[in-house]
Amino acid sequence: MPNETVTRVATTAATYVAKKVVHRAATTAGETLVASLQVSQTAPPTVGAGSSRPPPSMPRPPATTYQPGKTPDMVVDPLQSAAPRPSAKFHGKKRYERLRPEDRDMFKQFRARAKWLDGKYTCCFYMKVGVDPLFGLIPVIGDFVGAVLATMLVLHAMHFWTLPHSLTSRMFVNIAIDTVIGFVPLLGDLLDFMFKANLRNADLLEQYLLEQAHREQHTMTMV
Repeated sequence: MPNETVTRVATTAATYVAKKVVHRAATTAGETLVASLQVSQTAPPTVGAGSSRPPPSMPRPPATTYQPGKTPDMVVDPLQSAAPRPSAKFHGKKRYERLRPEDRDMFKQFRARAKWLDGKYTCCFYMKVGVDPLFGLIPVIGDFVGAVLATMLVLHAMHFWTLPHSLTSRMFVNIAIDTVIGFVPLLGDLLDFMFKANLRNADLLEQYLLEQAHREQHTMTMV
């Protein structure tokens, strides 16, 4: 019986050691194979009689830059992204010269109406005010009238231009904020003088039109 027990233990130990050795050898062989494949893929291509690969000196097309959360069709073209974004920080006639000719007259009317609503007149020597905050001094009715006039101005712009949903949403949010703060007694009237939703919407529309004109000019330059 003792001899059988010793034999059984020795057989089990030998089997365990053999399995470990075989597993270790297979793992080492697999790692060696993977490393050799990686080296062969990263090695520079050789140009021969039957080779279809370009020589190393030939420039390769630029690879698409990976951007997390975006599919390849959503990645911005490097040529378009290299163009600087236009700024709307111009005043007077220069701010309209950079717009497309078909947009200039209509945008002048839009900004003039927005200025009439929010910044036509000078108050307290330096503060610009319009008729919208003056309407806001009338409880409830004045705020409602100001909201209607601001909404009509945005709808007029939507009728003339095909504006994206993101832009019109921001415009209507500005109108909603201006209307809500106008309902607050005293403090709301003061904030209504300072917020100027219509001029904010005019700045948003001007930035959008500048980007459209800049994109067309950049496309014509590339062609």
